[in-house]
Amino acid sequence: MGYILIIEDDMCTQTSLSRVLERHGHQTHCVYDGMEGIEMIKEKSFDLAIVDMHLADMTGPEVIKNITDHDKNMPIVGISGGNPQRSKSMDLLESISKMHRVETIRKPINLDEFLNVVSKSIEKRYRA
Repeated sequence: MGYILIIEDDMCTQTSLSRVLERHGHQTHCVYDGMEGIEMIKEKSFDLAIVDMHLADMTGPEVIKNITDHDKNMPIVGISGGNPQRSKSMDLLESISKMHRVETIRKPINLDEFLNVVSKSIEKRYRA
């Protein structure tokens, strides 16, 4: 199982994701903003980063760029509460989905899909 960094500023979402992942055998570390997440990536070794696209201090793509500048093989799952009526959220998810080693999930999160993406992303890390 993996050691997963969750960068999410919504406490309810952060807690829910962490609990689900821990119930499935993963360890998690949660932070509330992009800068703190980037610092954690530099200090610790994670198997996966989960990044919200709309943080208080940075956008998801900015966080992802900083993470991949530090560790180009870090798999990342970008999450957003976007829907078809909120085109800015969709644009962010579409733009990051084209990045290397980045998967996307829309909120509300389908747990089966989420856990499948997490497992596949962690597997990719060790095939790099």
